[in-house]
Amino acid sequence: MIEISIVVPVYNKEKYIYECIDSILSQTFNNFELILIDDGSPDNCGQICDEYSKKDDRIIVIHQQNKGHSCARNTGIHASKGKHLMFVDADDYLYDLDVLRVMVDDMMKNDSDIVIGEILSIGLDGEKTLTYSNVDIDFKQYNPITVLCLLMKHKKYFAVMCTNLYKRDLIVGNNLFFKEGLICDDEEWTPKVFYFAEKVSFVSHPCYVRRIVANSVTRISNERSIYKKAYDRVIVSNELLRFFSDKPLYASVRESIYAYCIGFYCSAVYTATFSLSNMEFVNSLIKHLKNNQEILKYSLKTKLLKYKIFYLLCLVIGINNIIKLYKFTSRSKIKNAIR
Repeated sequence: MIEISIVVPVYNKEKYIYECIDSILSQTFNNFELILIDDGSPDNCGQICDEYSKKDDRIIVIHQQNKGHSCARNTGIHASKGKHLMFVDADDYLYDLDVLRVMVDDMMKNDSDIVIGEILSIGLDGEKTLTYSNVDIDFKQYNPITVLCLLMKHKKYFAVMCTNLYKRDLIVGNNLFFKEGLICDDEEWTPKVFYFAEKVSFVSHPCYVRRIVANSVTRISNERSIYKKAYDRVIVSNELLRFFSDKPLYASVRESIYAYCIGFYCSAVYTATFSLSNMEFVNSLIKHLKNNQEILKYSLKTKLLKYKIFYLLCLVIGINNIIKLYKFTSRSKIKNAIR
């Protein structure tokens, strides 16, 4: 029985793919399969993956037409045979040689459905930060969806499926595949996984190195990508509100979910206001926001005054005028700063 299936979507990451694969193959825990999904990569990544597979029979390479990272991950899940699942991005790598052993041992010891590993993020300037440092949460005391909401409350929540180890039955048994076509598919997927899980644990050991690179799919700065991410976040808000609407949740958890979703909507408003100059994108995003304005009614079910005020403003003057007001206010601040 294979213990862990590690799924790595690969697209245009020739510069980083060697370090990623080597960090996995060198693990002291070696009962795993490494599934490399060449998502129609235009560089030499597909060939590099094939070369690795000839040297190590734990590697499975799947070549497919470019369909995006969410589809690539789904391909990997369907192909997996391990008891556990792990996702690694091709421009990231595992922290040291003992990551898999530490995470598997913790999962066995605590009978967890999800093991969260500490993340070391390396910024564009080389600055290093630990995501979960100083987290004061007793993971054994709460169910997983409550843990997730507590991480949100303490601003320690990191909506990414990488860094964690999952029981495969949790994913496949609940049909938790990624919503294809979304840039921010992890933001839609992660809360659902935590809802269905029964137990989560945390290892303080650094496990995953998240390298923030300029051409990452979530960090591409061209306007089309910025527009797409904002557009998708409104879709994510709707999907999560629909999913959790009939679920039995503690009041505090439900409130956190609502705030999480409204925050996405507001971030899309911010994008339309400050981050886009292409009027075709701006107008399309505003139309999308107006069509989904019902999301904001959940503001009244949170304790956050800023969201309630924002909702009332939308009712009184509308999204278009709010964006104009924001732009005018921003220009005024700039003028005052210059003076």
